[in-house]
Amino acid sequence: MKIRSLLFIGLTLILMIACSSNTKDPLAGGEMMFWKVSDNDSSVYLLGSMHFGKADFYPLPAVIESAYQNSDLLGVEIDMLNIDSTAMTKSLIQYMSYTDGSKLIDHISPKTKELLSSYLQEKGLSIDSFGNLKPGIITMSISEMEAQLAGLNAEYGIDMHYLKKAKEDGKTIVEFESLDSQLNLLFADEEIAEGMLYSTLKESKDFQVMLDSLATIWQSGDAFAMNEMLTSAETEEEAKYMATLFGERDVNMTEKIESLLAENKNGFIILGAGHYVNKTGIINRLNKTNKYEIIKY
Repeated sequence: MKIRSLLFIGLTLILMIACSSNTKDPLAGGEMMFWKVSDNDSSVYLLGSMHFGKADFYPLPAVIESAYQNSDLLGVEIDMLNIDSTAMTKSLIQYMSYTDGSKLIDHISPKTKELLSSYLQEKGLSIDSFGNLKPGIITMSISEMEAQLAGLNAEYGIDMHYLKKAKEDGKTIVEFESLDSQLNLLFADEEIAEGMLYSTLKESKDFQVMLDSLATIWQSGDAFAMNEMLTSAETEEEAKYMATLFGERDVNMTEKIESLLAENKNGFIILGAGHYVNKTGIINRLNKTNKYEIIKY
């Protein structure tokens, strides 16, 4: 009888530990890409964004709208409504093309060239027509075009939606990055820029299906599926791009969130969903400190 009792207690403890570990995983469960992070006297709400969205995304669940209303500030990667269009155009011109007489085809690998040529051929275009444009500007153009074909639009992006509301409501807006830092990400390092182009092109045959799947995953709140879709890499260039896309940026974003909590600021933070869900991303970084209560909705 004692042995049976001990076995029962042992099994119960094992199950309790297993269940406890699962509930402590801040990426598991829930139905939204939405978290609440609290210390002793303040909270920030973290909403994973899709930068392109659909009209039927809105209204978002009441718990998200309530969190926004009760927050003192809105945090975003960049305040796109506060950018001077003339200055942005000048920056893009500075970044977007080679000025040494070389062309795009001189700077990309045979693999990427093959993918790009095939994609452009389907659109009735030639790779030569892009002349001295850099991979970053081509990636931006393809992403925007394919998103629109999939019924996704930047105007309905989660960050843009709340930026407009915050301007109307007079909320303080905190930028986590700068336009120059994001342009550097797109254009400064050629290996990273090519990795980004390759990552975009490899999905081109099913681009609209992939974007639609991404939207569905976002709406389901499945952080693990989102991570799998956003962070897988096939080539060395693509892996380097992924490391740069997240990596140090996630570290800096996490530090920014911690500083807001330390200053007792109650914030509503919208960053690309990938920054929250990847294995070394914001949520796991915050969780490892053991300083915060993290709830996934």
